[in-house]
Amino acid sequence: TIFLHSLVGREEGLNSRIFGLTEPEALFCVSFPGLTPPQVRKALEEIGESAFYLRYEQGKYFASEDPTINSILARIRKTLSTDQINKLLEDTARKVVTGKTDLFHVEHDVFLPEHLPDGKDRPVLGVVSLTAESINVEEMVTTRGANRPREQQNLIFLLVPETVTVSDAGDQKGLFQSRAQEARHRIEGIARQVLAMRFLADKPQNYGVNPRRLEEEDFKKRRAEREQALLTAVSSIYTGLYYPSASGHIVKKEIKTAGGEGGIPIIEQIREALTRDGELLTSRNTTQA
Repeated sequence: TIFLHSLVGREEGLNSRIFGLTEPEALFCVSFPGLTPPQVRKALEEIGESAFYLRYEQGKYFASEDPTINSILARIRKTLSTDQINKLLEDTARKVVTGKTDLFHVEHDVFLPEHLPDGKDRPVLGVVSLTAESINVEEMVTTRGANRPREQQNLIFLLVPETVTVSDAGDQKGLFQSRAQEARHRIEGIARQVLAMRFLADKPQNYGVNPRRLEEEDFKKRRAEREQALLTAVSSIYTGLYYPSASGHIVKKEIKTAGGEGGIPIIEQIREALTRDGELLTSRNTTQA
């Protein structure tokens, strides 16, 4: 529809009343009972992120003869390796739990029992790596490596992302694997776009782009939004807290992270969940006796 409305009036450009169309006009042209205005609006929003020749400027959508920055980003995305994407995801995951906390000793990039120290005499929070395919929670709690039993088992806590399956999940393992693949695909897509934007911003001339063009197309704002979207997406998939309960078995608690707001909010949510379930004693819920 945008393309058809860009075939005439091109000489005058956006000053022409018949060249391009506004959002209300696009909704009126395309919407019908099976395709509602909110669905059409969602498609229009995607143009700014994905379209190669369709543009939105000065309140109008139109088709241009010149390719957009999106076509260059798509070309860069195809050249990115899995290792580059994994490194970006790991760097982002380290920002999920940051800062000093008096409650936990925090270990990042965890996926094996030996990654968690023993004998710290304080709770140890292992932030499981996004790139780990699966983990065995029981082994990580009870051992610190092959044939090396862990002495302080009740101090181990694991923050597990949705991209990782728990090998001792029983009958629901297949469902967890499917969800893990979906979550992985979602964050990899955002990470690939972020990395492509970084490469383009760093050396635009390498891709035949004048640096001034990036400024004109509001590229800096788009890049900042995608960077924040990646942090929010990675934070939001760290939802599983596993730990040995006082009842004698390993339990799982759902943690709804505050997506992208840093590590302390997540630590506070963990603290509140443990205190509420009586797994953590603090000055607020203990008496002198």
